Amino acid sequence: MKLSIGDPGLPEHYLGLAVAEAAGRAGVDLQCRSFDGGGEARRIASVHEGMAEVSVGMAETVRWTYRAEGAYDGWRHTSLRALGVLRYVQWLGIAARWEAGIGTLEELRDERNKRLLAPLPGGRSATWSFITGRILSACGATAGQLDAHGWRVEDLADAQARVETADFDVLIAPLGAPGSAYARIWDSAAIKANLRFISLPHKLLGSLTSDYGISGGAVPAQYLRGIDVPLSTLAFSEWVVVASERLDDEIALSIANALDEHRELFLPLHAWVARPRTLDSLGLPLHRAVKRRLQEEGIPATAAAALNRSRQQLAEPVRTASGTGVTR
Repeated sequence: MKLSIGDPGLPEHYLGLAVAEAAGRAGVDLQCRSFDGGGEARRIASVHEGMAEVSVGMAETVRWTYRAEGAYDGWRHTSLRALGVLRYVQWLGIAARWEAGIGTLEELRDERNKRLLAPLPGGRSATWSFITGRILSACGATAGQLDAHGWRVEDLADAQARVETADFDVLIAPLGAPGSAYARIWDSAAIKANLRFISLPHKLLGSLTSDYGISGGAVPAQYLRGIDVPLSTLAFSEWVVVASERLDDEIALSIANALDEHRELFLPLHAWVARPRTLDSLGLPLHRAVKRRLQEEGIPATAAAALNRSRQQLAEPVRTASGTGVTR
């Protein structure tokens, strides 16, 4: 069987490898294959279309794909089913070089002849480009408007060389655990340039939450050079191990059980395995075998149970790169 994973350097790649290892220990052979010619949309779609049996994706991406929302409006994949959930914190980072004189999104809108690196339509990630587009639109600074103001706007996929030479004024990119491709971009940017991080306004965070189900969060102070106080932004903390409803019950249950039994495989990735009861809040169904197991254990797979678990998790500390506990 095949497990669709992301390109090396992306969280989906390493989380997928850990899932494959856990499944292998349970006797399920998952061969890793990349479908990222079309980004994460192709990877999740490969499960629905039968080209792969299992994949891993951000909860928001999987939910949007299943329900035809957000970046995947009108393109619904109803066969997707959840096997497990991983906790892996990733935020959206927005920063400008101090020399650019930009400290808010409104100032970004009014500036002329600057250089922006950001996820753009047609690039590696439809999810991140969609989110970035909503934020830029909210402050009146779409890629087209910035282009009219003399900005040089380029896709994040080509960012590494630009960052290495400090050839940018504003950088928008995912900000996550050490070792990822995005972390290397931010590390280079923080070394090559003095960064001023931009918080997202409370009103904008609220609209993104209500319209697209994206949660707000705070990057801990000192997580990266230039973040002197907790940074208010978007947070993405749940990743779904997703399969097709056609996946054999015994195999689906073996993979789900393996995630619980081999949690140590995810700790080096700064990731943790969450109990399946949290899946009900993700906006897609559990695989029938996993749901049946929960019922046999007396665990109701209901929204109420998921809500109680979510509240409990909000009170748990988040581990940072330095190992410091930060309360959500």
